[in-house]
Amino acid sequence: MITRIAHTLDMALSQLFGEDTREAQKAYSAEHPAYKILKNAGALEELMALANDRELVAPPRVTDDEWKSLGLIKLPGEVSKDGYVQLLITVRAIS
Repeated sequence: MITRIAHTLDMALSQLFGEDTREAQKAYSAEHPAYKILKNAGALEELMALANDRELVAPPRVTDDEWKSLGLIKLPGEVSKDGYVQLLITVRAIS
């Protein structure tokens, strides 16, 4: 229900609960794919959580092409941050 409210308001769950992603955004350049995900109010909360994990995202851990791939894959149901990490591993395995 909360996810539907956030979607209706075109907000990320973190924004709805008052969590600030500005600090995480400062860690990336405006051209970095993780920055773009954090700025996108319509991005999935779990993908935003991955983008907020600076230790995992820090170059060269997640490449620009990997971010693009993660953003393009449509998954059924909800996926956790750990699910996106597993998906990243899968993307790397098939690349």
